[in-house]
Amino acid sequence: VLWLSEFPKLFHHLMAMGGVQQVYLDTNEHYRADVVVETRNARFIEWCQKQYPLHTYERAAPLLAELRAVKQPEEIKQLQKACDITNLAFRRVLRFVNPGVKEYEIEAEFIHEFIRHGSRGFAYTPIIASGANACVLHYIENDQACKPGDVLLLDVGAEYGNYNADMTRCVPVSGRFTKRQKDVYQAVLRVMRGAMKLLRPGALYFEYHR
Repeated sequence: VLWLSEFPKLFHHLMAMGGVQQVYLDTNEHYRADVVVETRNARFIEWCQKQYPLHTYERAAPLLAELRAVKQPEEIKQLQKACDITNLAFRRVLRFVNPGVKEYEIEAEFIHEFIRHGSRGFAYTPIIASGANACVLHYIENDQACKPGDVLLLDVGAEYGNYNADMTRCVPVSGRFTKRQKDVYQAVLRVMRGAMKLLRPGALYFEYHR
């Protein structure tokens, strides 16, 4: 284990005298990446190529994508812990939700429970969408009050040890669904359970999607 401050010296030693010829650089190649401000990774890549122009540089993204696709046992434990913390937070929130409660108050309940159990916070910007707000894809304002009869959409996940949970649930603000709300809820639930049966080792993504 070394201090971060020692990285420049160690990196130079490896590049100049360590026999390194090929360097894999981590570029942001996510299909939704649209970064206006230059990232730290981008600055490092530019610096590296200027400092050591004779080295061969390769993309690390394809290798990292393959590594991420299959989780190791320790990674699965981290993911399960993130899911467990998220589950605890959802159970806390279910007791808290009532007509008149603000969406941001619900967000605060989530973050309290996350940190209480060792999470560093949200895995992504939380969606706390009551009533018509749930019709907005990725609504993140979280600034409205829950009204009687509304259905509340919760799309929230905890981050734990750099691994993320992602859970979405719909709950009735007043404590009970109307008949129409229950019918729609049950229809979606049947589809979800049917889809889960298809998720087995060897299943192909595109077949599952179809």
